[in-house]
Amino acid sequence: MREKGQTVSYDLLIAVLLFLLLMQTMQFLWTDSLQGNLDQQGIITMRELASNVSETLIKSQGFPREWNSANVETIGLAQRPSVLSVDKVREFGLIDHNQARILLALSQYDFFFELDSVLNELDVNVGNAVPDTGELAVVSRNVIYGGENANAKLYIFE
Repeated sequence: MREKGQTVSYDLLIAVLLFLLLMQTMQFLWTDSLQGNLDQQGIITMRELASNVSETLIKSQGFPREWNSANVETIGLAQRPSVLSVDKVREFGLIDHNQARILLALSQYDFFFELDSVLNELDVNVGNAVPDTGELAVVSRNVIYGGENANAKLYIFE
């Protein structure tokens, strides 16, 4: 005989199992959403960094103003904003890769700088090859290099 107000143990067991299943599902969804946000934040950070470094390379003369690979403190490739110095671009290629990463404030990332000009003999590639997989941020800028229009691309990756 059942009395009013009593719960059958099977009903309670099913209710507890459904509650635990619901809580587990919510935890999984929350963790998945949080991980997606963290991944997205990493990509945003890389893009901002790539934009800032590209801006410095293309619009700054660097320090000292007439720097070379032996005395550079800040890498800047410009004679004037968006007009690149052939000499500075050449010197940039002579800087040790790890030192260049430090000078560009990219110590936790790697980079590849590509300069494609109309005159192919002036093309320049500096840095490590871009991997096929992983996170990647690319910034492309139109510049004048060697008196011709060129495209400067900076790739930043992990």
